[in-house]
Amino acid sequence: MGKFDRFMGKPKKVTIGDMELELKPLTLKHLDVFMKTANEEQRSEAMKDIITLTMKGSYPEEDFDIDNVSIEFLQGLTTAIFEVNNIKMEE
Repeated sequence: MGKFDRFMGKPKKVTIGDMELELKPLTLKHLDVFMKTANEEQRSEAMKDIITLTMKGSYPEEDFDIDNVSIEFLQGLTTAIFEVNNIKMEE
């Protein structure tokens, strides 16, 4: 175990709908997509990118197409991904 291992994010188990998933947090490599959420015009596309990057990073062998995911799972996905990345959602 190296000195800076504590800076690496840890996967977290979450439940979305009735499916348990283990999601891996994104890294600073993905900072640009998080920064796009500050721009109201780019926010929805940035959120889709964040969800896609998280799902593909957590399950690279699976085919995940955000455009085919039912809107009913949007809140669950968003909440879980913010949770695994330790980002507090504004009230």
